[in-house]
Amino acid sequence: MIKKKYAADAKDIYEMETSTKEIDKAYKLMSEALMILRKFEAALAVRKIKGKVNDSTNNNIDDLI
Repeated sequence: MIKKKYAADAKDIYEMETSTKEIDKAYKLMSEALMILRKFEAALAVRKIKGKVNDSTNNNIDDLI
């Protein structure tokens, strides 16, 4: 389970000892989350472009492919 920290708990964060293994794990998870968000953003952009092409040409781009 992921433990949430709030700004009020910042003092606790500075006082705790964090191993490099925990930091590496957190970094890896954050990187994976960013990659998922980038893929989602790209999918939304493609969907928007497809919509513009469909509207401009009055053809469904998926039927052309």
